[in-house]
Amino acid sequence: CAAAGVPLPEGKLLDGENLVPLWTRGGAPEREALYWHFPAYLQSYQVIHEQRDPLFRTRPVSVIRRGDFKLHENLEDGTIELYDLSSDIRERSNLVDSHPAEREALLSELQTWRRTINAPIPVKSSTFDKAAHDRATEKRMKRSQRR
Repeated sequence: CAAAGVPLPEGKLLDGENLVPLWTRGGAPEREALYWHFPAYLQSYQVIHEQRDPLFRTRPVSVIRRGDFKLHENLEDGTIELYDLSSDIRERSNLVDSHPAEREALLSELQTWRRTINAPIPVKSSTFDKAAHDRATEKRMKRSQRR
């Protein structure tokens, strides 16, 4: 809101921090951890081979970053990803198995934050058709390879 020059919305729980001073004067955020919560799906407009699923740019996820560590909790399947951004800014080396203490601490903090703000969690669809999903994925991959 500060960057756009608009007033804060009234009657909404805001769990954020104005980052404009960080961009203009440098420094660090006041809070120790940053959180992201995206409880929805965004369809892919092109196949990006680094993504998990060629049909979607993103699936439901919550993320926490504390210091150099960033943890993703994939809300659809419960998988966890952990990265050390000081040595892996592109998030290619998942450290979830080799850093169990960081994993558990960050995951607990993320889940507590989500409960505190009453974040919506997607409900798994009982009508999900895996075979149809797999066919659509295959079709998208073939189409992108022809380009």
